[in-house]
Amino acid sequence: MAEISLILSDLDGTLFHDDKTISAYTKQVIAKAQRKDILFGISTSRAMVNAVKFLDGISPDIFITNGGGMVLHRGKKIYSCEFSVSEVRTLIEATFAVLGNDAVLSVDNEVSLYSNSKDELGDKFWTFNEFSDFSETGMKICIQTLDREKVEKIASAIGIENVDYLPVSDIPWYKLSIRERQRKKL
Repeated sequence: MAEISLILSDLDGTLFHDDKTISAYTKQVIAKAQRKDILFGISTSRAMVNAVKFLDGISPDIFITNGGGMVLHRGKKIYSCEFSVSEVRTLIEATFAVLGNDAVLSVDNEVSLYSNSKDELGDKFWTFNEFSDFSETGMKICIQTLDREKVEKIASAIGIENVDYLPVSDIPWYKLSIRERQRKKL
């Protein structure tokens, strides 16, 4: 059997218990693997600022966040991709134009999570933003809808060929991210 060099884990439904805790046994196994020079990594759709709140003493060697939007190796960013400020603005405006003024959306970037919902969205720690004058980049934009045709119309605002869009597996939302050919390596 080949020697193991990397253990990579998702968070929700994998590493986490239902209450977002990690068992003491799992922490011991991870620490033991790292002492044997086996890299331990996290791969999640969560933004890093959200994911690290729950790691409680675990220090991943590899961190893949925002569904692949950013990759860190031992704390050093080695890959990142994001929508530009103007692309984020255009997608936000298209979301409201297509879904109406009551549309609920979120924007994640390297430093924060933003949502126009005043209700707490699950365990995520959002900063409320009405998005009327939002001027930040975004690694991921999530829109509360299951209507693929409407999401395609929103994505087409910056060119459908530039956007990956997938339904979120456990909630009625779509996730938009920039297509691979648009991403920049560091």
